[in-house]
Amino acid sequence: MRGHSSTGAMQTTPIIYKAVGYPLFLGVCLLVCACAGDPISTEYRKIGAEYHEKWFQALPETPDLHTVVEIKELTLHMVSDRKDFDWEKARDKEKGIAAYANTKNQIGILGKKIGGTIIVNQMVLGHEFKHILNFANPDIVDPHDRATMEFCIGKELEGLCK
Repeated sequence: MRGHSSTGAMQTTPIIYKAVGYPLFLGVCLLVCACAGDPISTEYRKIGAEYHEKWFQALPETPDLHTVVEIKELTLHMVSDRKDFDWEKARDKEKGIAAYANTKNQIGILGKKIGGTIIVNQMVLGHEFKHILNFANPDIVDPHDRATMEFCIGKELEGLCK
């Protein structure tokens, strides 16, 4: 292969380098990634958790809070395909619903099975569990109430918040 270097001079890349060098380089990169501690998905979860914790810590302190919510007979439906959801609207792929909760204390969520272990998206599960908590006690924020969840930290917005 012929190409230009950063100086503008012509250079030649031997065919052997293209045939062996690139695959060898890719293989080494994959090996390093496989042996380098936490996978990227763990890093993304850590970053997401850190941002959520920063948001939560930015909320005003409420030292007098002590609320107990008892959830009886919570049922979690973990499915690999949305066609198995109990809620018809959630079965529609175009709607993009990854999970749902209802007033019967049921949560439906997409899951995956890796080596015999079932995995669900913990952020999605937490969101749906917040719905269950809100159904049981309306004083607990509905996760779709953006005014309370996101915007009621600033003093200028206090009048808009519960």
